[in-house]
Amino acid sequence: ELIIRIVAQYPHLPILVLSMYSEPQIARRVLKSGALGYITKDKDPEALLSAIRRVAQGARYIDHSIAEQIVFADWQTRGDGSH
Repeated sequence: ELIIRIVAQYPHLPILVLSMYSEPQIARRVLKSGALGYITKDKDPEALLSAIRRVAQGARYIDHSIAEQIVFADWQTRGDGSH
């Protein structure tokens, strides 16, 4: 995957992925590959600017709706989430 190669060659380069896909499994794969952020193209310009700033500073950024989907998918995978 391209992200893995970029991270291997330029480990200090912050990567933000701008995608049309909002599926949580895609975002999870991108982040596990080494990107610091993931945002979808349908977000408003202010959200995109915020994501760029955070990732440029070395912080992680993930679209809130995708983050929720990832958390809920993890809860379902682990059980009913009642513990």
